[in-house]
Amino acid sequence: MSPVLDGIRVVELGSGALSPQPGQTLGDLGAEVVKVEHGARGGALRPVDRQAVDNDLMAPAFAAANRNKRSICVDLATPGGEDVVRRLVERADVLLHDHGAPCIERLALGHADLAGGHPRLIHASISSAGSIGSTAAPAGHELLAQATSGLTHTGCGRGGHLPRSLPGTPVIYAASALLVQGILGALLERGRSGRGQEVTVSLFDTALAMQGSEVASLSMYGRSPGWDDLGYRATFTTRDGTVTVVGVVDADALGPLCRELGVDDLTERAEFSTPYLQARNGEAATALLAPAVAELTNLQALEVFETAGLACAPRLGLRTLLDGSRVGAGPLLVDVDVAGQPAAQLPRHPVRMSRSRAQTGRGVPALGQDTENVLAELGFVPGEIRALAGVGAIRPDADREIRSAANYV
Repeated sequence: MSPVLDGIRVVELGSGALSPQPGQTLGDLGAEVVKVEHGARGGALRPVDRQAVDNDLMAPAFAAANRNKRSICVDLATPGGEDVVRRLVERADVLLHDHGAPCIERLALGHADLAGGHPRLIHASISSAGSIGSTAAPAGHELLAQATSGLTHTGCGRGGHLPRSLPGTPVIYAASALLVQGILGALLERGRSGRGQEVTVSLFDTALAMQGSEVASLSMYGRSPGWDDLGYRATFTTRDGTVTVVGVVDADALGPLCRELGVDDLTERAEFSTPYLQARNGEAATALLAPAVAELTNLQALEVFETAGLACAPRLGLRTLLDGSRVGAGPLLVDVDVAGQPAAQLPRHPVRMSRSRAQTGRGVPALGQDTENVLAELGFVPGEIRALAGVGAIRPDADREIRSAANYV
């Protein structure tokens, strides 16, 4: 069975950290993705890991978001480079980018510029700004997007905890998924109307949407949702690990748990007498139960919590998770070829379909490794390709040049 986006051509024109993830997702679903990189170092994610770069290896952040793509290296500041990109776009179904408006306007690659001559094109962009205007975070900056959207304050709970950023790049990942959702919707609508359209998403708008329940609670009732009051929850340290426990909403959690642990029933105390009070005073209850749980192994603690009717799970570090045989030998990771070095095990596309499978047909490309082949497919003859390389409009051997450069950082 062919992938769902078989035959769809995507041009990923992005210099930042925002466009790679949606481009990879479209590639995973079967689209032909050509990644246009420019400058001496290519995409912003290529040099982000100094230790890898110093050893002539690929940055993990780049490898994680750039499989199933071909890479061409083009200097967009040259007429020849601009011509290459325009010819790529002419045959594309989707133009995906994370450039700011000034750059796109200078290149005449905005939706208004292209819609007349290419009415079927889906023009998709991802940015950090969105609704925050002049206070927008720099392109691709996850931490500032979280800060300006209120996400760092959401979920701080009681006890005067300072606002803190979520680890990783959850907003970029969510925004990327939403942009792909918009692109797929636009492709579906194009099948009916025959016309493309512009699709945009921003980190700010995404981060705000991720707080839907909090926004609704504040706008409707002027207060936070009160997640801490929904049920008892805690994290316990055991003899050999850590376990997280979540009680059922509006149900007695401490009574059954005390019985299974063989300790005094905390529900006989006024501050723990109801499910609501158990949730409100959860930290105090956890401190009282912690010594008993600390004597158990993780497996013993999990059995106790499950018998008490509490949802529970071991709290695993990512290294522990990846080292576990049930993950390494299972479907969560997939071997991906990485240009110039051994294959890497990376998370597979999380969507499962019964007939159409996500693909990993192409590995992670070296910078500019497909430049000559892609240009030949566009109709450039060998003499024209040599001429473009001679004036610096393209860099067919960009990756080899970079790896030999002493100032590559």
